[in-house]
Amino acid sequence: MVAGVTDQTEDALAALADVTGQLGALHARQDALVARARADGASWAQVAEALGVSAQAAHKRYRDVKLDRTGRAWKDRRLPL
Repeated sequence: MVAGVTDQTEDALAALADVTGQLGALHARQDALVARARADGASWAQVAEALGVSAQAAHKRYRDVKLDRTGRAWKDRRLPL
């Protein structure tokens, strides 16, 4: 144990690291679901409603998310001109 760090603190830090990993997986799943919905014809307004955000916010966050042939999401980053 590190000096000044209690078992309770170590447990909290370990749980925080675990939750952070889970969030990454959830964000990847969310990206894939948005991309699938858009590929299937859902409007930005429909996606936004499901996410609980405005259509503008949904578009800004997910406009570059695409699906590959296996159904995994990836971001098509725009290059600055």
